[in-house]
Formats: sequence, C-alpha cells, structure tokens
Amino acid sequence: MAELQAVLSTHVNLVDLVDAPRTGQPVPVFKSEFELSDYTIDSEKFFPRANAYAGGLLRLLLRHILNPGAGIHRGRKRTRQTRH
Repeated sequence: MAELQAVLSTHVNLVDLVDAPRTGQPVPVFKSEFELSDYTIDSEKFFPRANAYAGGLLRLLLRHILNPGAGIHRGRKRTRQTRH
C-alpha cells in the first residue's frame, strides 16, 4: 500500500519518464500537480492519454494537466498560479 501511495503522490511528466532511458536525462519530479501542469504546458510535452491506458503504472501517473487539482479538490475551485 505504501508503494501505491508513493506512485500516486509522484508528479512527473510522462514524456520525460518514457524518454529517460533513451536520452539519459534525469526525470524532473514536481512538488504538485500544479507545478507539473505548468511545466507540461510550457514544454508542450503532452503524453497521449490512450498510450497511458495501455500500462498500469503509466495510468496511475496520469494527472489533470489542463485542470490541475480536479481529482483531489472536489467541490473547491483552485486556479493555476500565475506563471512568471
């Protein structure tokens, strides 16, 4: 159960994660879904949702990039912080 919670609380860009073995680049880990959302939108590194459903781990790492916080803050609206 602790392993599942660790995966669910991890915020990484799936394009970076999948490409890491090929590129040799470290995968940035973000503190929140909001930070991951900003990075993904700025870098335009969107992982095709259909591809993530093919694998269990990737599916668990899917986040609400265009609407961060949607899955955990039901009933409360949170807006994305202004980008600098």
